[in-house]
Amino acid sequence: MRHLVRFYADIGDLDAAEIIRDRAVTQLVILETKHSTSIPLLAYNRQYIEGMIHAARGEWRESERNFRDALETGKLHAKYYNYSYLNTLAVIGRYLTNSLIRQGRIFEAEVIARESLTTILKGFGKNSLYTPYSVTTLAQIMDAQGRYAEAESLLRASLNIYAAIDHPPQAISVATARFQLGRTMVSLHKWDEAISEFERVGDSLTDESSVIYKQWVKQGIDVPLALVMAGKAEAAHRLISKQ
Repeated sequence: MRHLVRFYADIGDLDAAEIIRDRAVTQLVILETKHSTSIPLLAYNRQYIEGMIHAARGEWRESERNFRDALETGKLHAKYYNYSYLNTLAVIGRYLTNSLIRQGRIFEAEVIARESLTTILKGFGKNSLYTPYSVTTLAQIMDAQGRYAEAESLLRASLNIYAAIDHPPQAISVATARFQLGRTMVSLHKWDEAISEFERVGDSLTDESSVIYKQWVKQGIDVPLALVMAGKAEAAHRLISKQ
């Protein structure tokens, strides 16, 4: 259920996210009472879900605490089930760094992102699914610091890795990297390139995933700004009118 909570939190439907969170917590409590010892997976799921809800509310300190707890519990979870911890590091690391960025702790976020990426590269190598995911996280931090050229290089590297491993272009992870590249192009005043990236994201997503894209567009001014600056004011007006 944590993936459903993440989906609804990402599209801004906090009511739906909280309903699913409550159901998930109830199920987790039932499972916990059936075991004499606490299974790390149950605690991990609970921390992950609560972190997503706090983030959707803009409660960044609370989400930071939940995601830090989830990282630690994830280590126990991996040991309990004898599998790699690195996928947890990639996914939760992104949410943790975002919580730090939102608190203005950008350099702390960069340290965590670089350490996570180094660990993932050592464990999985360059051409793995989690490497470009972590590269995208670091690129978002570079963008937040105004280091746009570095962010662009990282995002293009991330997209190249996704292409090399044949990860589908309609995947949310690919769309996230490409949309961030569009935003970075806006920051660099490369309007036509920005529009091209935004359009590629919109064209690649399925009907279900397009809800997330619409939320991304709604949350910022990057897409309409690129359209206006590229001389497409009418298209920008139509886009804003739909929101």
